[in-house]
Amino acid sequence: MGCGSSHSYQAEVLQTWDEVKKTVQSRPHKGKLVVRRSGWKTVRIFVSSTFRDFHAERETLVKEVFPDLRVWCEKRRLYLVDCDLRWGVPKDTTTEETLRTCLGEIDRCYSDNIMPFFLNLTSERCGWIPNRNEVPQSVIEEYRWVMGLSVTEMEVIHGAYRVDNPNSLFMMRNAKFLDSVPEEHHPVFVDPNPIAADKLKMLKDMLKNKFPSDQVGYYTCEFEHIDPDDGRVYLKGLDKSFRDQIFNFFKKRISQQYPLEEVTTDPYKHAQESHESFMKSRSTMVLGRNEILQKISDYITGIAIDRPLIILGGPGMGKSSIIAKVADEATLRASQKQIPGAGDTGWYVFYHFVGAVPGSTDLERALKRLLKEIGIVNEATMPTDLEATCQMTSGVLSNPNTRPTIIIIDALNQFDDDKFSMSWLPRKLAPQIRVVMSMINNTPPHKSLRERTNPPDEAYVTPLDMQSRKEIVTEILGRYNKRLDEEQMTKLLSKDSSQNPLWLAIACEELRVFGVFHEMNTKIDSLADGLLDLLAQVLKRFEEENGGHLLVATLCLLESSSTGLLEIELLEILGDEPHLMPPESSEEKVGAPAKAQVTWKKSQQLPAMKWAAVYRALKPFLRPFGDSGEGRLDFYHRSLSKAVRHMYFLNDDGNENDDDSRDIYQWWHRKLADYFEQVDNLERRIEEYPVHLVKINDKERLQNFLTQWVVFDNLYDDEYSSKLLYYWRQAGGASVWRKCT
Repeated sequence: MGCGSSHSYQAEVLQTWDEVKKTVQSRPHKGKLVVRRSGWKTVRIFVSSTFRDFHAERETLVKEVFPDLRVWCEKRRLYLVDCDLRWGVPKDTTTEETLRTCLGEIDRCYSDNIMPFFLNLTSERCGWIPNRNEVPQSVIEEYRWVMGLSVTEMEVIHGAYRVDNPNSLFMMRNAKFLDSVPEEHHPVFVDPNPIAADKLKMLKDMLKNKFPSDQVGYYTCEFEHIDPDDGRVYLKGLDKSFRDQIFNFFKKRISQQYPLEEVTTDPYKHAQESHESFMKSRSTMVLGRNEILQKISDYITGIAIDRPLIILGGPGMGKSSIIAKVADEATLRASQKQIPGAGDTGWYVFYHFVGAVPGSTDLERALKRLLKEIGIVNEATMPTDLEATCQMTSGVLSNPNTRPTIIIIDALNQFDDDKFSMSWLPRKLAPQIRVVMSMINNTPPHKSLRERTNPPDEAYVTPLDMQSRKEIVTEILGRYNKRLDEEQMTKLLSKDSSQNPLWLAIACEELRVFGVFHEMNTKIDSLADGLLDLLAQVLKRFEEENGGHLLVATLCLLESSSTGLLEIELLEILGDEPHLMPPESSEEKVGAPAKAQVTWKKSQQLPAMKWAAVYRALKPFLRPFGDSGEGRLDFYHRSLSKAVRHMYFLNDDGNENDDDSRDIYQWWHRKLADYFEQVDNLERRIEEYPVHLVKINDKERLQNFLTQWVVFDNLYDDEYSSKLLYYWRQAGGASVWRKCT
């Protein structure tokens, strides 16, 4: 190659980096990044590298660095998720899917950790450089894509370079390792593209000039052997110079960003923070509900009427968003003493969203949190069981000396316990008590309240009017720079179910991801007119387009879980793909005895690329519990849970109690029991493991679990031991104690 060609490549590379510099933030991040937290938090590490030449390094990361770092993180109440999208890339993945998956995972790292924990591996390959026709305009605009960059370079730009990311580490392999590699294997490590040498030199120079020395590391290694089965080249010497640098860097950065602090062990305080986070996330977009919001406001601020106000409506009508908006505004107004009737003390606002955070469906725990927050009880005076708690709460809410309190509860009908479900609410409220509760009409709590001699006031969440529907569609699609023309809007809103906010939101999401605009009318016509029918339609599409059995398993696992699942737990369970789904053959019946079945075997985690496809599809329908950042996933709305049950657990007749349906439920509960039996995290094991043992009636394992001192000690609480007592009885009661002694 002549000098002229080399100079032209240099000029081309310089021009590309001139374009990169135009996209760099004018005020990049400076100073230490310290995040105060309570509870567990998820830390994500994104691994960026070319594919063929870093098998040995990635294996060291997966088998040595990340497991050690994960153990260290768990001691600090941190969950570690490593994201290496070079693993398990499907062959039929489109260019846009690949680019969006890679850059979208970095976006998740920004969302979860403010600055991504980012690891780049660089050597003598620059990787795939998409041409202009391969990069969609939407990707160019969204990510400020610079033409001429490789995908790996663009990951570096997006994840680190533009923002001076202090959490980024760049590991550069010394090229002298090639001297020890047999020449016939050099093509694995050296990029044949003639521009590669200039691009790599420029990338390395730009990183060295931009980042401090502790963020740019160098390592040496040498050839070890060739795998006779797959021809893969193995390297040696990665232990100190490579492994230790990476472990020590991320250990230092994670400890600086998430310092180990004394966190509150008060479960009630933690629950309060989780409900607050949920409230904030759901109160942002409430359109077309001014009339009912005004009625609730009048009840709260008006003259006392000694009975509660209940908000009624069917599934998906937007009750939770309305309640969240009410709670948010009431909290703000109370803090500024803008609500009359409480004198100098001011109003205290208590809010509880049933089903929104772990433990929130437990009535006893919710009432004890209420009593504690308004200063009625402390550790010494806390009632001992649900009946005593309901009696005390009823007395407090009818007592004219109780602190002025506004109680706001969403989804009252989702509390677990029916026996004392409404006995906590007195027949006549004290004048300084306001109670606002939402529920589905004609559910047992609603019927119970209606039968009282002093029934509550009622307000119905009515179907959306046409103007509100248009505003919602415009708002949702407008976030993605999309809109419907007048004919399309009319078609969509002519469907009866468009009166339901949840149906409308799901329909908009379906239209948003539909890529053929000239067929949009047909797509709108095809949308099922009914909430559960539309959800079933969406789930079927997901199954066909995004992971098949992996997606179905994810849905079934979340539905069967007690309190949602951590992302790291899903990755570990889904990684055992040979045993992922219930057996279909008659020889291996789903309901076979437990010992005859294999439901889960420990294996490698599901490849990040496969999980990214599943998560990307389900993301609009999942939410982290309370948006706490710990990484626990569950369904965003109970209607999706119902749709999953109908599609994957029940027979065509919809009967949950027939043998086949029970067998399917039991199989998934057994899979989760087998998994959590081996989980090291005691908190999570206690949350999930006994629940599934009860579901599959495995008394032997439940007895063994409860008679471990560390388990008993964690479940026992002076204030709250109802769960321990329940498990104790399910395991056999007094016979367990005799076995223990």
